[in-house]
Amino acid sequence: MLALSAADFLRAYQADPTNLALHEQAFLAALLAGRRDVATLAEGLANNRAADLVLVNEAARQGHWEAAIKRLETMPRQGVTKILAPLLLAWCQQGAGQTDAALATLLPLMQQRQTQGLATLHAAMIDDLAGRTDQAGRYYASAAASFGSGGLEFARLFASWDARRGRQQEALGVLAGLGSQGEMGLAQPRLIQAVAQRVIRRATDGMAAAYRLSALAVRQQNHGSSALVLLRLALEVQPDDTTARLAMSGIYGSNQQPMQALAVLDPVGTSDPLYDAVQLRRALYMVAMNNNQGALAIVDRLVHAFPHQVEPAMVAGDILRAEKRFPEAVKAYDIAVARNRDPGPGSWILFFDRGIAYDRSHQWPLAEADFRHALKLSPNQPAVLNYLGYSLADQGRDLPQARRMIEQALAAQPNDGAIVDSLGWVTLKQGDVTGAVRYLERAAELDPEDPTINGHLGDAYLAAGRRLEAAFQWQRALDLKPDPAEAAKLRAKLTKDEQVLRSTGAAAGKAVR
Repeated sequence: MLALSAADFLRAYQADPTNLALHEQAFLAALLAGRRDVATLAEGLANNRAADLVLVNEAARQGHWEAAIKRLETMPRQGVTKILAPLLLAWCQQGAGQTDAALATLLPLMQQRQTQGLATLHAAMIDDLAGRTDQAGRYYASAAASFGSGGLEFARLFASWDARRGRQQEALGVLAGLGSQGEMGLAQPRLIQAVAQRVIRRATDGMAAAYRLSALAVRQQNHGSSALVLLRLALEVQPDDTTARLAMSGIYGSNQQPMQALAVLDPVGTSDPLYDAVQLRRALYMVAMNNNQGALAIVDRLVHAFPHQVEPAMVAGDILRAEKRFPEAVKAYDIAVARNRDPGPGSWILFFDRGIAYDRSHQWPLAEADFRHALKLSPNQPAVLNYLGYSLADQGRDLPQARRMIEQALAAQPNDGAIVDSLGWVTLKQGDVTGAVRYLERAAELDPEDPTINGHLGDAYLAAGRRLEAAFQWQRALDLKPDPAEAAKLRAKLTKDEQVLRSTGAAAGKAVR
């Protein structure tokens, strides 16, 4: 998709080479697609920071450090380049063998509270690469105090430093934290094997780190498009930067662009320490593209390859549940639960998901037990409170308790149509028809395309004696293509209503005669 877009813009620009707008669009599309001719397109684009950075990268890749330094020294310091440009300049100076100049460039940033941690981390990496281990150690310690080591970026840097200083246990402790971070748990064994390898092997690797960390900062400010540009710039100087690829895929995934997310991850090979984590991520994007069988093939391999990891079995359960293969989903979730030896508050989702699979497998007692366990782990989860409260109401059980659960969920998410629907449904079960109609009409306003909500509103209208409106809502719900079981119930209601109308009409006719 990205390659096609870039090719289209390039053809349009070539047909009209004086059109500046087309030139800029062709350049940006080529950059995001990772095309090799992006540096050529960057030439002649004045006042374009991304084009300037591409040309800096091109000079750095060719070892033309003085050219890169000159361009960075004259680059305006505004927006993201206010911090990024000095970081890149320091790395280019290091590439040119000017370690003292590089550290002097970073010094102003190290003296500012907002940039102190970031600049200190880069100073540590520069001193480390230059072999100045005493000063590097002090800077690493300071940076670790600022950032911790919870994320992949920081964990790899700090663990590598500890391992190369002979502090093997400390290094393993840093990487151990990744084991609880979803897909990163799959990368942990190979990261441990490679813990003593340098993360920053050359100055261009440091430049890539500057781009990645800048992308993280702008991403936190909800500037996804700017983050994509920065991550692609990182890949220009470090093509094997899998951390950048994972970050890019995450942005495309959150933007509902799974094809682009997969394309970004395609180059990651089996020798990469992050390969298995990438494969699990690929499975999720394949599900988004309705390739459930391909995704299952990946996660099944990972379930067996990582017998102590929860995440692959949990993802397998999610895929099987989406395919309505509920008994198989339960088995997958059982594996995940068995591997989750010390469930904490974050494990509520696992028991909630298995509870849904139990419920759809017509094993309500087991489902209820899982829902209540999920609430024990995390008592205020709206999804669990709503599901359990609605289910109890639907069964006509413990209606006061069901209502309290639903009201608690609604307090957390007051504009959630499904929760308002549940409140309307329990209100109807409690005999308050007027209140039920009010809630269910509100739910239909919030989520007008939901067949269940429209069907419930029809039931409330019928209870209120508004038969024609009830039939209209049931038909509307049927038109919204509910699942087969719900569709059958709606048809039965419509058929019964039609029969009642006929019998009423016939009785009325006899009375007239």
